[in-house]
Amino acid sequence: MGAALSSCASNPVAGDNGTDSLIASTSEPAGDNCENGGTRLDFGPDSNANGVLDADEVESTQYACNEPDGSDGADGSDGDAFQTLVLTTDEPAGGNCADGGQRVDVGIDDNGNGLLEAAELDDTTFICNGATGGDTLIASSAEAAGVNCASGGTRLDHGVDDTHDGILDPGEIDGTFFVCNGVSGITGLVALVTTTSEAAGVNCVGGGQRVDQGFDDSADGVLDAAEIDSTSFVCNAAAGANGFDTLVLVSAEAAGANCVTGGARIRSGTDTSDDGVLDAGEVTATSFACNGLRSLVFTSAVAAGGACGTGAGNQVDIGLDSNNDGALQAGEVTTSALACGGAPGANGADGFDVLVRQTAIAAGGVCGAASGVQVDSGLDLDRSGALDAGEVSASNNLCNGLNGANGAPGLDGATGRVLLTAEPAGANCAEGGTRVDSGLDTDLSGALEAGEITSTQFACNGGVIAPNLLVNGSFESGDFGGWTIDQFSFGSPNPNNAHVIVGDGVTINEFDTLFDSFDGVDETVNWCGGLGPTPQFTYNSSEGTQSAVLFAAQPGNMRMFQDVDILPGTTTLSFDMRYENVSGGWAAETVPQSDGQEIVVRVRNPADDSIVATVFQAADPLPFTTPALATFTADVSAFVGQTVRIDFVVNTFNFCQWYQFDNIVIN
Repeated sequence: MGAALSSCASNPVAGDNGTDSLIASTSEPAGDNCENGGTRLDFGPDSNANGVLDADEVESTQYACNEPDGSDGADGSDGDAFQTLVLTTDEPAGGNCADGGQRVDVGIDDNGNGLLEAAELDDTTFICNGATGGDTLIASSAEAAGVNCASGGTRLDHGVDDTHDGILDPGEIDGTFFVCNGVSGITGLVALVTTTSEAAGVNCVGGGQRVDQGFDDSADGVLDAAEIDSTSFVCNAAAGANGFDTLVLVSAEAAGANCVTGGARIRSGTDTSDDGVLDAGEVTATSFACNGLRSLVFTSAVAAGGACGTGAGNQVDIGLDSNNDGALQAGEVTTSALACGGAPGANGADGFDVLVRQTAIAAGGVCGAASGVQVDSGLDLDRSGALDAGEVSASNNLCNGLNGANGAPGLDGATGRVLLTAEPAGANCAEGGTRVDSGLDTDLSGALEAGEITSTQFACNGGVIAPNLLVNGSFESGDFGGWTIDQFSFGSPNPNNAHVIVGDGVTINEFDTLFDSFDGVDETVNWCGGLGPTPQFTYNSSEGTQSAVLFAAQPGNMRMFQDVDILPGTTTLSFDMRYENVSGGWAAETVPQSDGQEIVVRVRNPADDSIVATVFQAADPLPFTTPALATFTADVSAFVGQTVRIDFVVNTFNFCQWYQFDNIVIN
């Protein structure tokens, strides 16, 4: 029997699993790291894949310290310190993590028993393992007679089990074979023989038997006229001879030496006993009409290093079951084909270790009257095992709280809290990771809220990226929180100028009423009697769902600024800006503005607001309008170790203009 091979494709080899990132939390007793005790958080990759963060796998450590009890008032009593607890458990494969991972629960030990119970949970996050490559599967199904196989056959689909369910789904098929049945003669049809009485005539002078043979093509169990392949005659002896009839006996022939797949045995002879039965001693001739053979397909695995080279795969053998034993023997194979998997990919280069260094901050420094800890982190680029100055990519100051003044009965001390959330792949973590927010629960709500966060770090897969040093740089609080804003015109505020927070996708028309965050009242947008910018704009955010817009409808100066510590490793101020300036020119800043238009970014001394440096200033050939938010940058590396004021100033003299800001970042 023949076979047709319609296509062939290589099977991909399952990829290696990625290394999981683990977080281990332990209680930190009162001591050098936390004066009043707290929680120790260790971060690192599970290099030996045992599901436990071993000591030699720890790459960075953070401490979430409890606030000391408040001092007693005249008649007050000591406040209680509640401990922040973190519990990590294995997360099985399922809805939260497709391939399993770690569940991290965080909460306050409200009953003081040292255990994090279900009623005390404040936050839960999941750190998931990387996905596992799928197996190569082959699925077989019957193929009806048609274009692919004229006489029908078997369809073999192969592909990678991407869903890991052990079933080759339609969307996982990478290639298809067709193993086709042969045409007439080997289709396995049953051979039929019919005998009829033949009258005396041309074929048999004295009469006899007509023997018709053929295959039952219609499979109805009857040898139809169109199915007769051959005819023979067994004639009676001529008149006057022995007077005995010639008989034909047809019986079933079992599979064996005479017919591999079984069939019919045909015996003929003269009824010398004249009893109408063909006895064994009366048989003078024997022939066989045999059934056709079956086609078989056999699939076997090919190990790596064999016929498929460095990859593994499958061998498909096709042939006829000549001995009818239901197995495809070596001598029965007529066609063979290989479906080989790809070779394993080359190993990636080793990554750099993440190192963390802690330095005590004495009272009177950047923490003011309090002491604290400076935490520096970065990649060990020279693999020396020590974090050198040039390798620091993030630095953060963790300041201890100060004791409150005596007075009325003291309140409970605020509790240090840590909030862990999953960080998707992006600007903060190129490969994703965990965001670690810490601060004091000043409102004693039991949860760390946005306004209580004093420090943000990112435990990244492959490294740590510094946090944004600015507060509310994307204006997601819905106001100018963290910023100081100012607007004045020839010595006094101008009611036609406005500091506005705009939602993503919001359209503003001329004469719309907007809330001015500086004046604290609603004001009308007025484009200078039609002389100003286009009267309608739709504002889209580049980060989150909020952005800031400074509308300058009349001459004057507008500002927004905040003070910030420039940390080691910090180099760049980045901001997204969109604007429209209809004056047709840029001019230098004057106070109040006496000519032209201006947007300028200053670095100032927070002590007296004096200008230290100009890091960005609009000038020709900068266009006078931008169709969408564009990113601008400025170098602030010269101010590392200093507390400076970052000041955005819009100056207007000739005509109306506006400026949109979003995603203002220092890192």
